[in-house]
Amino acid sequence: MNLYFSGYESLKGLGDILGEYLNLECEFIEPSKLNSFRFTKDDILYSTYNPNDNLYRDSKMIAIEPTLQQKWSEKAYQYESFNGLLPMPAYKIYNDLVECKKDLAKCKYKKYVCSSIGAGGVSSIIYNGDVDRINKVYDKNNLLIVKEYIPKEFDISTHLLIGDENYIVMTPIVKQSIGEDQVTFEGGTYPVELNDKQLIQVNYICNIIGRELAKDGVRGCVGVDMMVYKDVLFFTELNLRPMLTSLGVSKVMEKMWGTNIPVMTYQILYENKKPQIKNIGTYDKGWELIKYNDINDSIDFKEYSLGDN
Repeated sequence: MNLYFSGYESLKGLGDILGEYLNLECEFIEPSKLNSFRFTKDDILYSTYNPNDNLYRDSKMIAIEPTLQQKWSEKAYQYESFNGLLPMPAYKIYNDLVECKKDLAKCKYKKYVCSSIGAGGVSSIIYNGDVDRINKVYDKNNLLIVKEYIPKEFDISTHLLIGDENYIVMTPIVKQSIGEDQVTFEGGTYPVELNDKQLIQVNYICNIIGRELAKDGVRGCVGVDMMVYKDVLFFTELNLRPMLTSLGVSKVMEKMWGTNIPVMTYQILYENKKPQIKNIGTYDKGWELIKYNDINDSIDFKEYSLGDN
């Protein structure tokens, strides 16, 4: 049995953490070499990139099943699935660039425009009158999504560790650092100050998302992004793979609960274990109001996240 990590090199620490649990050395594989690498059924592959069927079949991959990951990674599918269930900005989906530009040219106010596939900061812009900027995020193979611009105060994210419909763990909440363009992710910090109204909404949003994904057969780690406007939270998007904050969140979890994202994900996927952790809301416990600001020191996620995102 061997352990490999592939993806953002700055997140290789996730593989190292899992290696400590399994008593294995973690070897890094360049993403460009993954498809030519020969795995055995006993080999474990931890990847921050979307898996393909061959990799998932030929190794123990720490990832969500490829068909489900591909489906739920589509932002258009996310928005349509949760429309009416979650608070989210008004949106319209386009499959034609000309039609999208024509509609935007009539808009008097800012809009958020993104491709249906791709990391939010890379495939998104704030539209403010220059229709040609849409070319930056347009891909003829993907849909375009235009959303109402919300003058958010800040962005937050958390992770859901999904075992089944009755076992969904929510990790500590992170405040994201977003660049001056209002879309590019630059890092994150913990803890984040949220009032009781905001925390209730975080739990509500994650409750709905977790239940819908679990019903569809999703198992493993899912990232949830939200934005905060006054006392209202809006769903932003899901990440069906480790996020750039995953290593930092794991460091926080180690201090709080003595476990972390890689180990819990492996236990869920391959050991049929559901670690019972104090004060984490799960469906059988009714998703209690959770406050995560009980660690005195702060962790700057830039230490773990920046470098190659």
